[in-house]
Amino acid sequence: GNQLPEENIIAGTYYVSKLLTLFKDCAPDDRTRLMLASYNAGPSRIYDAQELGAYMGEDPRKWSTIEHMLPLLSKRYYSLHSSVWQSGKPRSGYFGSWRQTLAYVDNTMKIYQTFTKENN
Repeated sequence: GNQLPEENIIAGTYYVSKLLTLFKDCAPDDRTRLMLASYNAGPSRIYDAQELGAYMGEDPRKWSTIEHMLPLLSKRYYSLHSSVWQSGKPRSGYFGSWRQTLAYVDNTMKIYQTFTKENN
């Protein structure tokens, strides 16, 4: 609609703070990256990746785990999905646009790191 930039920023900030609470038990850097991935792909996708990571014996609280699990949510891994989920596919369905999410997290972190270096 006709929202003002200020309203968009307030809404975005509120949503980001909500997403951060979903990953309270994660290390700060992992938490930031998981929040960004959730912002981009939706929290339920990240939960699917966490569930898959736990199934594979990896730490679901680490971004490195999620980074490796997101591609495995795509349709080509349907045989793996049937071992993890009763329905035979991830709860949020197949996830084909994982590359875009990984790029989003990566690029946003680069911008953030540049910004924090310049302001310290």
